[in-house]
Amino acid sequence: GETLPAKGRPEYAAFWIGRARSLTYVPDMGYIQEEGQTDEDAASLGFDKFRSDMKTWWHNLNPEWRKKDDSHFELAREAGDFSQLYYPGINGLVTLVKSLKWWWEAIETVQELPGDRQ
Repeated sequence: GETLPAKGRPEYAAFWIGRARSLTYVPDMGYIQEEGQTDEDAASLGFDKFRSDMKTWWHNLNPEWRKKDDSHFELAREAGDFSQLYYPGINGLVTLVKSLKWWWEAIETVQELPGDRQ
């Protein structure tokens, strides 16, 4: 089957696909660490990038009629043709669902950090 478009796809999703979609892979969102940063700051930055990448990817995947603007946040909440999102197979919507699972798990990890992380 066809694969989901990669434009804006989070790096973790590409890494997961490249590793034969391991069922045990969990991304380490604390990998983005600059000199002098605490582990907590690095974890926050890694999560923020993943969150931003997920929103961009989801915006790119959606049909044009659903996009209100280029903010990657506003999508029309109305009925329409979603057949554009039909991507069966191992590199299809499974990748999106797996990425959403990582996001959900990461929220639990960083929810105690300062600021809005969801």
